[in-house]
Order: sequence, then structure tokens, then C-alpha cells
Amino acid sequence: MRAARDLPERERVALQALLRAESEAVRVDLQQSRRERAATWRALARGEVSEAEAARRLDTARRQELAARSRVEDAVADWALRQSPEVRSRLGEALAEDALPDRRRPVRPPGRPEYPPTGAPGRAEGS
Repeated sequence: MRAARDLPERERVALQALLRAESEAVRVDLQQSRRERAATWRALARGEVSEAEAARRLDTARRQELAARSRVEDAVADWALRQSPEVRSRLGEALAEDALPDRRRPVRPPGRPEYPPTGAPGRAEGS
């Protein structure tokens, strides 16, 4: 976690341990949510479920994922509240930065070409 890097050693280790434990606790729920989404999309593609049933199943999977992510976020917030004002401030600022989009970051991962490529060598305009 990027936010932990600016914390004093003791707090950084404690936060990382908390995150490992919470991540392990929600791992199964996140995996189930991903599997359900994939199964639902496949079933929809094969015509095995109605649009309404697919929407219901996708909503359930999203809620399961949100609950798991909320558990981790709540654990971090509870931990932060027990820290000194300095640690809480550092962590809060770092998490706030992570939560906001950085307009300087490229939308595509670095090194990945645009699709369709514009101005590609050997490609005539309009083709």
C-alpha cells in the first residue's frame, strides 16, 4: 500500500499486518464475487438466463464485493483512529491522494498503443 510508505516503521509494519489479515479474511468473498460475475456473463451469452436474472446475479456479486472491500476500509479507519494525530494525518492524506484520480496519469497503461493506432507506419490515412 502506497499510503504505508510514509509511516514510521512500527506503524507501517502494523498497518501492513492489518492489511494482510483483512485481505485474507475477504479473499474468498472476492473470489466468489468474480466467479459469479464471470458465470453470469457466460450464462447470459449462452442465453441460459434472462436479462433480469443476469442483472440480479450481477447486483448480488457487486454487493458481495462491496461488502468485502468495505470491511477492509473500515478496519483501516478503525486502526487509524487509534494512532497519533501525526500518523493519522499522514495516512489520511495518502489515502485521500490515492482515492482521487491523478490527471497526470495516462489513461492507458504505459507502453500500450492506442487502439486503433493513429498514424501507424505503413498505414495510409482513411484506410
